[in-house]
Amino acid sequence: MKKIILLIIFCTLMMSVAACTSESSGTASSPMTSGENTSDSTPTTESSSAPQSTAALPPMATPDPNKKSTLVFAMYAYDPYLEDATKAYEQKHPNIKIDFQYVAKEFDPAGTLVEKFNTKTNADFLRGKGPDLVVMDDLPETKYVGNKLLVNLGEMMDSDPSFQKEQYYQNIISNIKEKDGGVYTMPLSFYLSGLIGDEEALDKSGVAFDDKSWTWDQFSKTMKNLPPTDKYNFPYFAKTEQNLLYEMVNANFSQLVDKVNKKAYFDTDRFIKLMEQIKTMEADKTLTLDPKNYEKVYFQQGDLYSLSNFLDYLENSKISKLKLYELPKAEGQQPGGYFSTFLNIGINANTSLKPEAWDFLKFLMSGEGSLTDKELEGNLGWYNSLPISKTVFEARAAETMKDGKLKQEDLQQIEAFISNAKTPKTRMPGEIEIIFFKEVPAFFSGQKSAQVVADTIQNKAMTYLNE
Repeated sequence: MKKIILLIIFCTLMMSVAACTSESSGTASSPMTSGENTSDSTPTTESSSAPQSTAALPPMATPDPNKKSTLVFAMYAYDPYLEDATKAYEQKHPNIKIDFQYVAKEFDPAGTLVEKFNTKTNADFLRGKGPDLVVMDDLPETKYVGNKLLVNLGEMMDSDPSFQKEQYYQNIISNIKEKDGGVYTMPLSFYLSGLIGDEEALDKSGVAFDDKSWTWDQFSKTMKNLPPTDKYNFPYFAKTEQNLLYEMVNANFSQLVDKVNKKAYFDTDRFIKLMEQIKTMEADKTLTLDPKNYEKVYFQQGDLYSLSNFLDYLENSKISKLKLYELPKAEGQQPGGYFSTFLNIGINANTSLKPEAWDFLKFLMSGEGSLTDKELEGNLGWYNSLPISKTVFEARAAETMKDGKLKQEDLQQIEAFISNAKTPKTRMPGEIEIIFFKEVPAFFSGQKSAQVVADTIQNKAMTYLNE
């Protein structure tokens, strides 16, 4: 599982670079094709003009069961659940055909396929065309939201009396709202980011802390009091200063970039203090960059993708009593754990099939199209990540606990961790990511001040957002 997750993260970084390249080209490629799947279908749209403001959406209409329609559902990366659910929905709704389009099942190391997908999809949306529904994970969501290319799904949820919000993790959905209060993509699943620590060793240290609300500054000041032992020499490890700052920025991205109004805030204290905080942590010896110390730290960062993933930690970790702790926050950030969304689906603002598209999206969210309650092995996807549906999670938990490996106290810890997740971690758009890794090293090497680096990133980010 860990090797799979590392591969997924590497793939994501590669694809983000390809995405930003295609976006900056501004030209459309040939129709989306793949050795895996092809389609000549064209989605139905209201017009070829730019989409209107989602604030003008009418009350949610109910799909006509006698109306024959074809929904185009596109994505870059294939996910087996999406295909299973598509087939199940078509069986339940014989009047609806889903044109299921994907580009790749395997990782494309050259990044050419995702670049073509980005170029074509971006161009189609800007022309008022494109699929009715699209998985946004490999597309520049910041641009789509800023250019009002996606439907405000929050309005659909609010205007649909049949939608039962309580069946879904509202702490996730309510915390992915943009500055205007809109929800423009709906995640089908998510994963959590936190710290993995040795509860027994931390209790023995006598150092008290509240991980539910601590900031990076409080973490540094508190953790420097942890005594070195035969097993643990440092509180925390990071590969490089840039990598740690990258994680911090992703965890604060919604405060640093306003997608709706196309504004960036990298020249503010929020970003500058994060840079300076890392240097403070190094000086206080609460952070080590030496890979030899990786297994000698009290806390390791860990992402919780699924119940099986938690069992992997239990089985493979050398920690005597493993416990999940919350990651520290930036100054002024609300308390609560971090989460990242996955399989984020948007509805084209120009589709003429909004009721049908929303009904299909609700079906995808419900998990009704799933073929099994078991978490499956394989590449990271819906079947082995945390579902947005509480009902699906409960069914998976019951299935996982049958062999006795997952204890009730483990499940309670995971459920509490899920319930406390309130802060989204959003991966930077590819263009901003490139700017970040180009400019930030000058601060950590002492060549430039934090303010100079922040101003440079701010200017370049604003240029990107308003292109």
